Amino acid sequence: MLAAGMYLKNIGAFKKPVYIVPNHLTEQWSKEFYRFFPQANILITTKKDFEARNRNKFVSRIAMGEYDAVIIGHLHIPVFKGMHGGIYLNTGDFIDHFSYGKLQNGILTLEYI
Repeated sequence: MLAAGMYLKNIGAFKKPVYIVPNHLTEQWSKEFYRFFPQANILITTKKDFEARNRNKFVSRIAMGEYDAVIIGHLHIPVFKGMHGGIYLNTGDFIDHFSYGKLQNGILTLEYI
């Protein structure tokens, strides 16, 4: 997967491959990436990157940075699920703050348990 992503980036098919991996494997993925591509410029997420005060800055780094790849833990990616007449969005804060986004009848609200 790493080799395919780098190949597709080198031929211009991708601008910046993003790898979504289980949270506990982000460090391992970065080590493996550097093992095969030691000169690569990759961005690896940490828990601090998605704290409320750092989130916008980090997303800007992803968008504006010249990275060969970005490795993100899976819990940091929003997930949409439709159920009970609404769409629910994983905000990444559920574990720490028990919150989630809810889209129902065109209105987006932040809900807390």
